[in-house]
Amino acid sequence: MYFYHLNNIQVGFKSFLFLCWCCFLVSFTGIYLTQWKYIPEKAQVKFFVIEPKGEEAGVFAGIAGNVNFDPETPEKGSITAEIDVKTINTGMEMRDESLRSKDFFEVEKYPKLRFVSETITKNDSGYLANGKLTIKKVTKTLQIPFSFTPATATSEAVFKGTFMIDRYEFGVGVKNDGVGNRVRIELEIPVKKQ
Repeated sequence: MYFYHLNNIQVGFKSFLFLCWCCFLVSFTGIYLTQWKYIPEKAQVKFFVIEPKGEEAGVFAGIAGNVNFDPETPEKGSITAEIDVKTINTGMEMRDESLRSKDFFEVEKYPKLRFVSETITKNDSGYLANGKLTIKKVTKTLQIPFSFTPATATSEAVFKGTFMIDRYEFGVGVKNDGVGNRVRIELEIPVKKQ
């Protein structure tokens, strides 16, 4: 009778361990499936400085960071992104050098732009990433509305988003420097599953 009871305990304990192992595998698989890797050579981070007579456009090349995102459970996700400021390109080298200088981005001292999400939520038009954007030594909280479109035939997908900033708030240039202060950022960031 004692051995029968002991065997039942052992069988029950083994079943419990097996159940825990299965839960771990399911959880690990779920995490793994939501891990994405940026495709930096295809990334487009465009900016448009709004001027009284139109817009001045430019682009940053490449992107690095981590993406953990599931479109069905965005609240569990997280996004970090870094951009090398030296890659700025407006189509005019003299202007690019000016933007890299201490008068604007000070790239030697502050080489990266960085965004870190704090929450990600779903809304009627797509998703909303609330987080902190750091430019130079200034960090500010902002919201980035974005869409997420998975490819049908590959393991790739695309994030697209648009948001506005005031460059004065980040210490990029000074008032009355002849450049508009309102800047629209447009993102088109391809990713692939890791």
